[in-house]
Amino acid sequence: MSAGQSETSPAYRVKHADGSWRSFIANGTTYIDAKGERRFIGVGHDITESKRAEEALQESEEEFRGLFENALTGVAVHQILLDKRGKAVDYIYLQANAAFETQTGLHVADVLGKRATEVFANAKEAPFIDIYGKVALTGEPVTFEQFFEPLQRHYHINVYQVGQGRFATVFQDITERKQTEGALRESEERYRSLAENSPDLIFIINERDRVDYVNQAAARLVGKQVEEIIGRPRAVLFPMEVAEIQGQHLAEAFASNSGDPLWREWLLPDRIHEIWQSVCLVPLQGKLGEGRRILGVARDITDRKRQEQEMTKARADFLFAVSHELKTPLFLMTSAQELLESLPQEQRAGRFLEYGEIWNRNLHRLRHLIENLVDSQRSEGMGQKITPVPTDISE
Repeated sequence: MSAGQSETSPAYRVKHADGSWRSFIANGTTYIDAKGERRFIGVGHDITESKRAEEALQESEEEFRGLFENALTGVAVHQILLDKRGKAVDYIYLQANAAFETQTGLHVADVLGKRATEVFANAKEAPFIDIYGKVALTGEPVTFEQFFEPLQRHYHINVYQVGQGRFATVFQDITERKQTEGALRESEERYRSLAENSPDLIFIINERDRVDYVNQAAARLVGKQVEEIIGRPRAVLFPMEVAEIQGQHLAEAFASNSGDPLWREWLLPDRIHEIWQSVCLVPLQGKLGEGRRILGVARDITDRKRQEQEMTKARADFLFAVSHELKTPLFLMTSAQELLESLPQEQRAGRFLEYGEIWNRNLHRLRHLIENLVDSQRSEGMGQKITPVPTDISE
């Protein structure tokens, strides 16, 4: 450097009196002294704080770069492009991390430096240009989920400004989650349709003994609309004695730790006749923050109960008839024996055949009655219904 020109020295370190090291640079000029030697005169500036800030910024940039490159979500930085009126019409891919390829199926090398309309040539316009343009120009971040037509994928996308006219997208492919949600929603709709059209009574009771759900059949039973029942206490919908029995069964189901269905029967009074129901109570594990609930399915078994009552009565009538008919031949046989024994010894031989015939005839009746009784028990054991018919079983 020529004499008289300004000069800035490289940064150098000086040990301070307190033992710490400080960073300095010097600004000054060179000159030739009287002896013809080049000299430098200048002022030193303490740049310790700016050096520390520079090092911290470099460290922060390295950390950001590490996060950028190793993030599992896709990250890309873009430059917005405006038309003559200042409207966002396109954007250029400036940077993208390795996860960009996993999340999109595109190669980073194939998109960097290109416009979105070049990358997705079949799209009518740059994807999400209205959203991205607003973020790039206003600095207001946006988070949204949307189906991305060009890649046939669903994405969760965070967009924020990273400098005037630039924006970054942090995105994740949520296609699988959306498909699962769709399948679950379809399944729920299918089962709801089945529940709503089922002749069985279907209901859900929560731990506070209030109704969370009833189907149309259950609503009709209590004579109310579904909307009038949801959220109400279960006990107010039934007579007290019925509500108490239901409450006992529900308490059993709530207390069960096995999660197995609990089968019970209960009787509901009706204006015209009694209604018997077979009820299956299934404990449901509530979602996070929700209590347990009981799913109940009740089926009308009144006809079955009536048939059981009829069969019980028929069995009793049958046994009564059989016992009566058993007594008759036994009585006749006993009477014949007593009459024979009451005769003088010399007359018994002449009457033996007459009384023996009474014995044989009534013994045949007893065998016939016993065979009928055995057959009826065998038929009942095989599940065949016995219909009583007036019959002279002594024949």
